[in-house]
Amino acid sequence: MVKIISKNVIIFILFLILILLIITIILFIYKIIISINQKRIKLIKNQLREKIYSIIKNGKKDHFDKKHYIFIMDIIVNDFYWVEDIEKQRLYEHFKRDGFINYLIKNLDSISKRKRIKSAKTLSIIGSEEELDAIIKSIFKRKIDEIGIIAEPMFIIMSKMENIEKYYPFIKTIIENAYKLSYSNQRKIQYFAILLGNKLSKPIIEILRNTNIVNNILFCIIILSEIATIDEIKIIEKFLDYPNAEIRAKACRVIEKLGYISDVKKLCSIAINDKHFYVRLRAIYALGRLNNPTCLNVLLDCLEDKFFYVRDASLNALKNYGYKIFSNLIEYYNKSQDKFAKDKIIEIFYYNDNFNILINSYLGKVPDISKDLSLEIFKKLSDNNKSIFTLKTLENNFYYILKENYPELVI
Repeated sequence: MVKIISKNVIIFILFLILILLIITIILFIYKIIISINQKRIKLIKNQLREKIYSIIKNGKKDHFDKKHYIFIMDIIVNDFYWVEDIEKQRLYEHFKRDGFINYLIKNLDSISKRKRIKSAKTLSIIGSEEELDAIIKSIFKRKIDEIGIIAEPMFIIMSKMENIEKYYPFIKTIIENAYKLSYSNQRKIQYFAILLGNKLSKPIIEILRNTNIVNNILFCIIILSEIATIDEIKIIEKFLDYPNAEIRAKACRVIEKLGYISDVKKLCSIAINDKHFYVRLRAIYALGRLNNPTCLNVLLDCLEDKFFYVRDASLNALKNYGYKIFSNLIEYYNKSQDKFAKDKIIEIFYYNDNFNILINSYLGKVPDISKDLSLEIFKKLSDNNKSIFTLKTLENNFYYILKENYPELVI
């Protein structure tokens, strides 16, 4: 009985070894076949790449086998995305004659999502206005979540056109529905829409004038923050009073980028009174960019804001004004009871060349600042931290002059 069992076990083990050996041989043969196939594909792609480059370089006529079209799409998207003007024209004319363009247009209605997207991207590189129309028709046959992907090649083609007015209704439809897409697709649309620059301003402004959907407004303002000019400032300013805090913050962001606003008082009011700290923060960033003297007192008051980020933004904005606001700073320093605000003003006096300017004004070399003012500031700096003040005077070769005349200010 034991011998029979032992014999069966041996047979089973031998069977397993045979199975493993067969699987190993099959895998080995499969890898060899895959390797050969990959080498063959690589060779085909290299040949196709050389043919395409010949067309780009000198317009050489050639014929491409239809079974290689799938490779040609990859090659154009990955290696020839840079073609412009005459090179693009040569490719377009050749592939139009060869039937490749029609193949791409048919693929826009393919069941395969990968084929649709790859074909649209290829058309965005070598296609013309006619192909743009085909992409647009394709988009409206698809689910909403594909719009963000197909919109990329659409905007690329439009960016190379002088006039896109006939596409405004389509652009508006895309942008008005963008908030329904995933965040990544929204960002794609925003990124590629910006390629259109000022050509996109008109449909964006029309949407902003006619919509009350918060997500639509936010989407449009984000695009405007990259392409807006002073001509659009009026439409942006009206959103500074919008009930939604995020929209107010985005509007401030556009003003910051433009560096202009027609009503500075409105922005100052937001910096002081808005109940959301991130809106106040954005307003202060914008004020810092404007560098307007009428904003000075507001920025000084914001040094006492209860949120650190707002106070720090005010400090950075004040640094942009330079030495011409020294008298305002010392006046505010004297009346303020907020230790943080006072420390930040001290920091401004030490910032960049400001301390050196104070020394030169004390020596009578800066007519805009009186010697008395510079001496008053020196006293405040010394009272705040005598060790740091002494070190700074040593660094600027001013220690012994001050020691001789005002020994109580230094160590």
